[in-house]
Amino acid sequence: MFDVVRSIHNCPADLLSSHRHLTAKLECVEVSNLIVGRGHPVTLFLFSDCLELCKPRKKPLSSPSLKHVTRLSLLHVEQVLDLGDAQFGIICEHGPFALTTEGDKKAFLKELCANIATSLCRPDPESLLRVASVEELSLEAHSLTLSRRMKRYASRVVQRATSLHNTPGRLRRALSQLLTSPFRQHEGSPMGKSGEGQ
Repeated sequence: MFDVVRSIHNCPADLLSSHRHLTAKLECVEVSNLIVGRGHPVTLFLFSDCLELCKPRKKPLSSPSLKHVTRLSLLHVEQVLDLGDAQFGIICEHGPFALTTEGDKKAFLKELCANIATSLCRPDPESLLRVASVEELSLEAHSLTLSRRMKRYASRVVQRATSLHNTPGRLRRALSQLLTSPFRQHEGSPMGKSGEGQ
């Protein structure tokens, strides 16, 4: 557990709990466009009561190597879908998403359904897994809507970050005081020149 928490940037502090234990890990690539984007890698950490979803950090050599995306309570998983070949899907409160993996999909889905059944106090974990097709999830329309929302949100964030006018008042005042400070050294004067002539 400690190794998992240390490997995830911005990992929720309450992920580490005495009643929670890691049961499986799976490296995947998203087929839908709900978590990190179609074609992007996702790492799943399956715990006894939740599913932690992470993505690789942009700097591959940085530590920790993964970044927290979201944590999904197993109480909110409605259905687990076997989409054939290496693909599988999960229907949850946020919507349906699909993944593909080169790992042991069958063993992971079996463990996932068992953990969900335990969380829901159900005696029939096998009933949580259903064979389906990607088309049944209507992923294309759902992904398109989410993608547009994310693009609009990202555009606003970038505009705010690059505009001094939109900078919060407290930060503007601090920058103004810094630029007009009487202690600011003259242009071209190197650090330490104030001590010359003493």
